[in-house]
Amino acid sequence: AAIDFYNEIVAATPDATLREISNRFTADLLAQKASYGERPLSTFLRPKFITPETLARIDAICMTLRECVIKIKDAIAADPKFIEQVGLSDGERRLCEIDPGFTRLSITARWDAFMTKDSLKFVELNAESPAGIGYGDIMSDIYLGLPFMEKFRERYKLQPFATRTFLLRHLLETYREWKGDRPKRTVPNLAIVDWREVPTWSEFELLQEYFITQGVPTIVSDPRDLTYEGAALRRGDFEIDLV
Repeated sequence: AAIDFYNEIVAATPDATLREISNRFTADLLAQKASYGERPLSTFLRPKFITPETLARIDAICMTLRECVIKIKDAIAADPKFIEQVGLSDGERRLCEIDPGFTRLSITARWDAFMTKDSLKFVELNAESPAGIGYGDIMSDIYLGLPFMEKFRERYKLQPFATRTFLLRHLLETYREWKGDRPKRTVPNLAIVDWREVPTWSEFELLQEYFITQGVPTIVSDPRDLTYEGAALRRGDFEIDLV
């Protein structure tokens, strides 16, 4: 019903006004770095709506899968025979033998999944980069600024996601666990590191801007610009505590 009502509002808008709104929407996406390379992340004037009930179901499913992955990790760590089943290379095995100093398996992992009408379809677990977290928050703000929303919100309550908050919280919690009694900075110098050529660089900048507003010094860097000397990772004069 909510989707039908939103679509009715859009359909009642004159074509010339719709074109103007659409052009401004695309310009806002590009100006606020909600883009994949040079391509805006959306061409649709209606956002993806989700009910609280569906969100709770997705959350429960993802948490269940997460607990399964953690149990597998613990079993592999406890019994060397499971290592053989995983098929790690010698280099990967040496990495697994290093104690990282914190208990979490992955702080930035993301389930790659798609919603259908009746279910959630999973593709893989992306364990390397939290792609979409910065994008999603910015796009929520842009959608909430569309002129259709004023009338829509007279009938329905909307709550945007704020996933950058959760990401930063868990990064800092993990840093504090790793820091322990070490004489390190209470608030870490943080680096977001990836190849400069990747099309998601704009999202790194979005996260950087948000982290800085929260009092966490942050840079975005290509790994080729980093140096490691004297047990310190740096980009220029910026000494990095957390990557």
